[in-house]
Amino acid sequence: MKYIVLDMEWNQPAYGEAVLCKNGVCMKNEIIQIGAVKLDENGKTVDTFERIIKPVSLTSMNKVIKQLTGITDEMLDKGEAFGSVIESFKEFCTEQFVLLIWGCDDVRILRNNLKFFGLDEKWIPKYYNLQMIFSMQTGLEKRQYALSFALEHLAISADESRLHDALYDAMCSALVCEKLDLKNGIENLKHMPTSENKGEKGSAVLLKRKFRHIKTREDIWANGYIIRPVCPFCGEKMKHEKPKRINNNRIHVEGHCEKDGDFMAVVKISETPQKTFSVSQQMYILDEKTREYFERSKKKSQRKHHTRPKKRALSARKAVVVNE
Repeated sequence: MKYIVLDMEWNQPAYGEAVLCKNGVCMKNEIIQIGAVKLDENGKTVDTFERIIKPVSLTSMNKVIKQLTGITDEMLDKGEAFGSVIESFKEFCTEQFVLLIWGCDDVRILRNNLKFFGLDEKWIPKYYNLQMIFSMQTGLEKRQYALSFALEHLAISADESRLHDALYDAMCSALVCEKLDLKNGIENLKHMPTSENKGEKGSAVLLKRKFRHIKTREDIWANGYIIRPVCPFCGEKMKHEKPKRINNNRIHVEGHCEKDGDFMAVVKISETPQKTFSVSQQMYILDEKTREYFERSKKKSQRKHHTRPKKRALSARKAVVVNE
């Protein structure tokens, strides 16, 4: 059994740019680079893989993504076709392997790109989030940590100017693996939902996302990624109930996927010192247990609101009048 540490970079549309839709997928995140490191059963690096992909939908680099990754339009023009790169990657992986990824989005976006191009996705094996293994085994709060934070925390030397290159990020993730008890970490994550065991329902967070530099609260409500999230398993659109405003900084969004069932997105809003807004979105399976929990959470929040001191409540009402 081999481990494949996978990292990808993808292009995104510029503001107002049209995207192609095909096979039920709109190409909002087109993969432009795949990097991977193959580890043996002891977690030691034995091989690497890297390819630049020539896009067919988002053919020009988003300026922000270009600055982040260093990938230029000229590099994309010399890239290979997505299908050809996927075949080369599958040959690189060997027959028996598990995927290790840093974060929540890589496999979802890989599946969407495969669907867009009409390619088989059944070859994707079990995959495990190294972010979660890192946070569990370092005793840190169970939340998302950037790869750069993990490298610094584990005293691993890295060139920060090379981060956000798919191969370099995969190599750095592999170095993190050497500091972790990989087998034990994977064993502890096996109860977490993935494409292979999604029938096992628990109250654990499935996905966490951050949205930063949002100018107004109205922009939050207008953002489909926040208020109308896709299914965390298959990536397809869901049917949503009307979002419920629990309080001024918390929103619950209930969604139903015909294939994978019911989910709850918990949206938490915080204002930054720069007077913009930062949003945290957490996705949960919505079953009897979690539904009961969210109902209790809602009532608790409402009780806090109604028991605020009158003076504070009055000043809050005045603030609303002034803002209007």
